[in-house]
Amino acid sequence: MFEHAPCKQMDVNVFFPDKNPGFQAKQVCFDCAYVRECRLLGLPEVHGIWGGLGQKPRERLGSALTARMTGQRPGGGGDNTPRWVVWRPIVEQILARVDAGEDLEQVMLEAGITQAEIDTLFADLDEQEAAA
Repeated sequence: MFEHAPCKQMDVNVFFPDKNPGFQAKQVCFDCAYVRECRLLGLPEVHGIWGGLGQKPRERLGSALTARMTGQRPGGGGDNTPRWVVWRPIVEQILARVDAGEDLEQVMLEAGITQAEIDTLFADLDEQEAAA
């Protein structure tokens, strides 16, 4: 799916900045046809810029989704299931279906992600598309 994404032709360090906020990476992401899929793919990831989102926004959303889907408290105690354990298999299944031609948001809904969560995940992208 991502073989034609512009990031595949770039230095990976652009997307894993040490101290800068990753402005160059975010611009590449926002201009990419795969930004929504990449943003979903990045939910379980701890480091880097994924779909134009840095660690903190992904962590907030990913933690809330993980808590809801596992019945745990967001940001709760040490016995909470790590986000990547919950999300990696879900994300892989969703992206496989999208790669087979299914609609991303419909597959996300079928996977148990609410419309409000989808809207939160993609809000800034929808605003950008509306302004264009």
